[in-house]
Amino acid sequence: MDWVKDGLSAEQVLKYDEFDIIVLDLGLPKLSGLDLMERLRKQGNEIPILILTARESTDDKIDGLDKGADDYMVKPCDLDELAARIRALHRRKTGSSSPTLQFGKLLLEPSSHDVSYDGKSVPLARREYMLLEKLVESVGKIVTRESLIQTLCAGVVDGFTIKMKVVYSHFPVTVKVEGKNVLIENFQGERAPRICMIRGDTKVDVKGDDVIISGPVLTDVSQTAANVQQKSKVKNKDHRVFLDGIYRYSKSKGIEK
Repeated sequence: MDWVKDGLSAEQVLKYDEFDIIVLDLGLPKLSGLDLMERLRKQGNEIPILILTARESTDDKIDGLDKGADDYMVKPCDLDELAARIRALHRRKTGSSSPTLQFGKLLLEPSSHDVSYDGKSVPLARREYMLLEKLVESVGKIVTRESLIQTLCAGVVDGFTIKMKVVYSHFPVTVKVEGKNVLIENFQGERAPRICMIRGDTKVDVKGDDVIISGPVLTDVSQTAANVQQKSKVKNKDHRVFLDGIYRYSKSKGIEK
């Protein structure tokens, strides 16, 4: 989760990072929420957008929805309702009508990989969960050995790649890899490098201003990318002025050569 204070900063961040959902205020400085949303839709960006604003007239609601919003809420609002609407938008984006998979007393939470049976938690390793999820999704269907092997080996065979962009405006940033660590040097002119850990068998390559993170396990690749982005956040400065950072801009199946 991230946030910015004005529309231009939001537009800049969205160029280099990916998000599941945007919660958008209409009264943003520099670039209004409506103008930002129109630009995103014209660019073909279909990220779900929930407008959260103090504008409560019917005309405002119609205008926001017609210009590309997926939902509209008026402030002040109930936080539980806001969270429920965000979950609903996320389910719609991922194509899942239900947040859980169920077979009898067995419940699976795809978003967290939590499993319970008759109300009791069942701890499973990642590949055990993948196998169980495949079987529950295929209830009533014939599941071949080949399809199960493909499910279990998807990451090992194909791998995953996340690409990140180094952005700086005040001090040139250098990214290096030493062993199992990524070193971010000269960030905001700092003398000591910022250091973050590489997870599992993930590989990190630096090509100019691009940081390419790839590996067989999606969770390790994603966590490594999250570590890099978190370590390159600007602290105690105005994010509208200091957009320096390392931002994710693409995620794909397969390992970058």
